[in-house]
Amino acid sequence: MQTSPTRDVQDRRHRLNRHIGFLHSLQARIKAQRDEYVKRIWKTKTMEEKGQLRCTKRQVTAAVVDRDGRLLVTSSSDRMLMIWKKRRVTRDMEEALDAMKAKNEAAARAKGGEEMKDAGALVKAQLPTPFTHSQTFKLEQVSLCLCATHDLKRFYTTGGEMIQGWVQAKRTAGQKKSDVSYRTENLMYGHSSPINALILVEKCQKLFSCSDDGTVKMWNLKGNSECQSISVGAGPLFALCYYNAKLDSENEDMKGLHVVTGGAEGSIAMLPFETSSKWLNTANWTYHPEAKKVAFEGSFGTTAIETCHGKIYAGSSHGWICVYTPVRGDQDEYTKKILDQEREDNKGKKNKELSINEKSIVRIVFEARVQCHSDAVSCLLVAGGTLFSAGHDFAIVTWLAPELEEHDEVNEL
Repeated sequence: MQTSPTRDVQDRRHRLNRHIGFLHSLQARIKAQRDEYVKRIWKTKTMEEKGQLRCTKRQVTAAVVDRDGRLLVTSSSDRMLMIWKKRRVTRDMEEALDAMKAKNEAAARAKGGEEMKDAGALVKAQLPTPFTHSQTFKLEQVSLCLCATHDLKRFYTTGGEMIQGWVQAKRTAGQKKSDVSYRTENLMYGHSSPINALILVEKCQKLFSCSDDGTVKMWNLKGNSECQSISVGAGPLFALCYYNAKLDSENEDMKGLHVVTGGAEGSIAMLPFETSSKWLNTANWTYHPEAKKVAFEGSFGTTAIETCHGKIYAGSSHGWICVYTPVRGDQDEYTKKILDQEREDNKGKKNKELSINEKSIVRIVFEARVQCHSDAVSCLLVAGGTLFSAGHDFAIVTWLAPELEEHDEVNEL
């Protein structure tokens, strides 16, 4: 005999249906926001949104801006490469914008609740774009990486195993002074698998790339082939950043330059390099064994790396961020003893170099680990002296400089 559900069961069904309806509406809102494929522009100090750029109908894969914020380059998953220049805002435009914002905010406050949030989103959508479109290129492959010089006179894109160099073209007759255009300058081949990260080190005018083939390669800006190459681990490499071990009180001698990389095996490696022709042509690019660590207990891959506040920050595929302190050779007691003995042995001998550069990082010390994202950390970025982390959970987190007391104990994983 079938019995009718009790009132308690009916109430629970009703609440469950409401929860399901809310989850469906939330999923639809998230999908709608993702389908917009909008590149947002933020003020680094206040995290206040300045405007939006509707680049293409597909996902934006990379973006780079010049130091003065006047030029912007974006790439998307439909193989479109777009050049943008800063919009000139007049006083009349600012007054009209302020009036529009005040009117929409008043309407949002009158509606209240969930509708107020929708009205706020409407206000943001009506903000004028901070950049105007200047030029578009169709690439042969999707570019996942972009890097550029500080003035954006040159920038570089990736396409599978290839790096493509771009340079500002000379203005033609009748072209405005504010107009910019680019042309292809060089193509670089050397990786055997797709490139995952690309950086440009302005100090030494070199490019560095890492890929699924587990190697890091160094390139000249105007060249076609690699200058140096090093294999780091067995798995793919996903992240790269630049680190200079020079202290503020020291003169620049190009001896403390490093590239930091990490990949699928969860490793972080400090790779010292030089720019002298002797090192580039004859040296075997190596690194100290203690300058490589397995972060996240080897459970997660390293997806992002950045240096800030004299530390190394590494993000993982599960939302964790680890913090490391690099130790130079002249600050490590064991290394100092080896170098002192080598100096004693090399007395009176010409052209005898030390086996370890004093300013090279010989080990990295674990300091802290925190889980701040619920999904993979996709990007670590320094802007305005502040470290930002972004993840696949649609969150952006700002980080303050770490404050460690002298009596704090540091334990490795």
